[in-house]
Amino acid sequence: MNHHSWKRTVIELLVIFVLSLTPLLWYREGTIFVGHDNTYPLEAKPFLQNRLHTWSQNFFGHDQSLILGTIPIHFIDAIPSFFGISLQRGQQIIYVFWFFLIGVSAYILARTLRPQSSIFPFTAVILYQFNYFILQGWWIGEKSKFSAYIAMPLVLSVFFAVTRGKLSVFMGAVLISLILFVFNAGGLYGVPLYGGAIVAVGMLLILKMLAYWYAKNFAAIRRLVLFTVATILLSLLANAYFLIPAYAKIRSRSAPGIETVGGVSGIISWAAEISANTSFLNLMRLEGIPEWYDNPEHPYAKYVLEQPLLIAVSYFWPLLVLAALLVAKKTDSHRIVAYFFVVYLLGLFFAAGTHPPLGFIYQFFVERIPGFVIFRTPYYKFAPAIFLATAFLTAYLVDSFSKRTRTLVFIGLAAIVFAYHYPYFTGNFFAWRDIFSTRLTVPSYVYEFGQWLNNEKSRDGRVLLLPPNSPDLLYSAYNWGYLSFQSLPTLMSGKPVVINNDQINNSERTMLASLYKAIVESNGEIVKKLDSMLDISYVLVQKDVISDPRSVVPIDTDAFVRAVQNNSQFAFMRSFGQWDAYSLRASPLPTFYTTDRFLTLHGNIKELDPYYEFIGETNTFIDTSDGKRLEMAPQASNFIIPTCLTCPYKNRPVISFPERSILPDDPFYQMVLFLENRRSIPKEPKPAIYHMLGISLKRVSEINEMLFRQKALSQNIVDRYTMLLHSIEENFRKLPSLQEKIEVAQDIRDYLRAERNFLRPNLNKNVPAGIQTVLLGYIFGEISRLEKQFELPELSLEESNNRVYQFSLLGDGEFEILVRTDEFRPFIREGNQLAISIDNKLVRELIVTDMILRSRWLSFGRLRLPDGFHTLTLSFPQQPGSTHEMSFVETEFSVPGDNTCFGTRANVGSQKLYKLDAFYLNDFSDNLLLFIWDQGVTARKLKNAVRLLVSGLTEKNEQIIEASEGTKEVLIALCAPNLTQELIDKQFQIKISEILYPVLLLYPQDVPVAVTAPVSFQQIDSTSYRVTGVTDNPMPKVLVFSQRYDDWWELTGAPAKHVRANGYANAWIIEGNPTTSELVVHYKGEDYFFYGKLVSMLTVVGSIGYIGYWLARRRRQHA
Repeated sequence: MNHHSWKRTVIELLVIFVLSLTPLLWYREGTIFVGHDNTYPLEAKPFLQNRLHTWSQNFFGHDQSLILGTIPIHFIDAIPSFFGISLQRGQQIIYVFWFFLIGVSAYILARTLRPQSSIFPFTAVILYQFNYFILQGWWIGEKSKFSAYIAMPLVLSVFFAVTRGKLSVFMGAVLISLILFVFNAGGLYGVPLYGGAIVAVGMLLILKMLAYWYAKNFAAIRRLVLFTVATILLSLLANAYFLIPAYAKIRSRSAPGIETVGGVSGIISWAAEISANTSFLNLMRLEGIPEWYDNPEHPYAKYVLEQPLLIAVSYFWPLLVLAALLVAKKTDSHRIVAYFFVVYLLGLFFAAGTHPPLGFIYQFFVERIPGFVIFRTPYYKFAPAIFLATAFLTAYLVDSFSKRTRTLVFIGLAAIVFAYHYPYFTGNFFAWRDIFSTRLTVPSYVYEFGQWLNNEKSRDGRVLLLPPNSPDLLYSAYNWGYLSFQSLPTLMSGKPVVINNDQINNSERTMLASLYKAIVESNGEIVKKLDSMLDISYVLVQKDVISDPRSVVPIDTDAFVRAVQNNSQFAFMRSFGQWDAYSLRASPLPTFYTTDRFLTLHGNIKELDPYYEFIGETNTFIDTSDGKRLEMAPQASNFIIPTCLTCPYKNRPVISFPERSILPDDPFYQMVLFLENRRSIPKEPKPAIYHMLGISLKRVSEINEMLFRQKALSQNIVDRYTMLLHSIEENFRKLPSLQEKIEVAQDIRDYLRAERNFLRPNLNKNVPAGIQTVLLGYIFGEISRLEKQFELPELSLEESNNRVYQFSLLGDGEFEILVRTDEFRPFIREGNQLAISIDNKLVRELIVTDMILRSRWLSFGRLRLPDGFHTLTLSFPQQPGSTHEMSFVETEFSVPGDNTCFGTRANVGSQKLYKLDAFYLNDFSDNLLLFIWDQGVTARKLKNAVRLLVSGLTEKNEQIIEASEGTKEVLIALCAPNLTQELIDKQFQIKISEILYPVLLLYPQDVPVAVTAPVSFQQIDSTSYRVTGVTDNPMPKVLVFSQRYDDWWELTGAPAKHVRANGYANAWIIEGNPTTSELVVHYKGEDYFFYGKLVSMLTVVGSIGYIGYWLARRRRQHA
């Protein structure tokens, strides 16, 4: 590059830098950008240090193996703080840096494609930097998105340079690996953000391959394949520091998978939500951003979508793209333009997601292509391809004008771009709802608390934040505008601060809910026990929190202020403005301690609340709900918690029959069966049953349609259906547990009942006498036979006054059978009788007395039980239900003269479960729907909607209603055309009853007090500890470590079994004498991280060394 070229490059980069100062316009005095999904650290150094290990001590401790890829981004965030630069000034530098790199990346690609043009790079840069897709990212500082967005043109630049022979294959692979090392999109979770880059680079590879193949240039094909393979390999090696730990964690099966978002069906549903407004026209107009349409308080969307001038300008962008395509035919750039146009079209297709008309193809990709589920938000993943293509197609169009004209055209285009994207210059795009914004003045006391947390906190225990978040919403909200799932203290420190947000697991959330409730209710005994078990040494009462009055878990700030001030267990320590810190007078159980005994809770435990009173302050309990079986050890007191088999916990399946246009007598029907059979039947019996139930609906629908059309059934048609029923029967026998059999049997019976009722109207109507009657009779006979087959004895009991449980004993034992009184107190009376049967044999009866009703637990006395599997049936008085009369109501589904609704309101208890039985005779409408709402004081929220079957017989529809937090009333309504009060009175009945989940406990004969002893330890880092003093205590013993249980925590130096203790912590049951006086507790993920860092370091250092060698050799060659 000559002196003139250097000078030109410096000037052009300087212009881009001036444009990149745009973020400085967004700041106001004393503000920074934080909140929502913007996790910019308030204390960058501690935040970065916390990310440099695979385990964080935040909350109850949590694994970071899947987010190590964010280290480059947070390292960049921390750079200003290393030089003592203030938080606001440092953030300004970081924002300008990212803005500048976006422009530079587009500039490098532009100079690669057209090195001589001066207008071409600026056109591409402006459109790539200034657009609403990236502006939506600036709102929450999406640096992972920026990283992938920057990487895309840089990677393309190298690919073009290699395919044009300006770079060697190895040099190109080295450069791309370094690009993807620095701009890694935030690591594992950021991989889908490369969706646009995959489209752009993948299409370049395909087109180049086709061109080489057409020219029979096989050497070039080999070179391109080698380049691709080398690029992938070196990129994987450069990023091994996060890929190796992440791969190991996923392989360990303890990492969250797609089931956390509802499986493939959940991903498709979410993609449909994101794709609701991503029509091709919207995408071509560079719109379709989901937040524009979902949030009526969006700061600028309403102007862009409704102002006529801005609407008109939006049609300018697709016209520019089409004009570029037309003009390119007359230039030497037509192949590159054609390439970008193909990228543009593919970007439109993928970014549209499941939106019609081609959305079914995207859905097919999600369902059938392994790994495609990672692109669950199609617009955000693939839209960058559209903006890249639009920027460069427009640049080619502007560059096609004559030299003098192109300058004028560029100036005009730049003016339109800047005017259309006016929020970039007003900075008014951070306030997104009510008082909440991501541009905030963070109160000084927040930083003061962070300083105390990092430098002055004297005790090791955790800090509990009060009041809690709303359990429904889980985010932190403050009256000065901050709202986020990210707890504020975690932006300042890696020290353990606890609140009930989305970073804690279900067991921890349940225990915290009990603690919050106990604090407000001044239940000192439970507060002391839980504070001790959860290793809480401090509480921080935040008086600037916004409370949700509907929450069942109390979150009212004033209530917590009073509760803490009036509780002698808390000692006021100091005030940080609106935040008051208290220490606990009693010390919690230490980080490491040993105990000579423990309690085991055997059973499927959904909540621990009922059992705390049986756990002493020094007791350690171990539950087996995570699937680990513990032998009934001599140092264990074994509590048995039976699992309820017949407690309704879900709605009965909503069964709908698919329309079938291709019937068995159609010539294309064999193709239907072929495609159907290509989907493999699951190997496990339970999913196989539900798969075949779905197929059976198709068969029944085909049979029904043939009967309706007066077409003859054949034996093959009938056999095809009945063979499915036989397969269902065979798989049912393979189900391993009684619990699964009860659950699946109920569902099978629902399907069979629906199929019988669906076919029944054909009798004496569409079925002629003779063989057709025989064949249909055979179908009904098989259905009836299977219905009886699946009538399990446990399901024959009356649900309203019986519950069946199961439990297993690993040895003989004597237990007291206890039933919690709370569930029965509202309806049982003195003189009522309750009974317990074990293994279908009545063993105890209990006559209720006034004294019994006042106790917390009903005791059925002690029983000696043998080892093995047992069932237990609890019988109690008939639970009353209430019948509700319905009258005319106005709902959002009411349409005068077309759709009428009749409904009723029912009182409910917050977070309780109810069963709704709707008895109905629907012989008048195929559009009769049952709706259920949570009814508030001023508004209601729709919970469920079910279409009721058309039938000439009385049917029953069951619904499970879970009353949301704070809900005291539900509205139930039936809506249909031509629905009248007369029909409602004659043909409908609504009955509601509360669903009881009686809590049972088999209490062991003897529960001695455990002796605990602290042990000395030295913390090396957050993943390694040296523990001494374990051998000083008598055997047998359990070593407890108060960090969240994870399979990767390992104890070396003593033979031990690793279990979960106290609902969340790690414990090792030491089964022999330690082999050394110093034990080591180590997190295995750090080993994978070490090896990954080593591979990455060698790759990156080697790559940089090779680049240095290449530059030196090139300099010598040109000397």
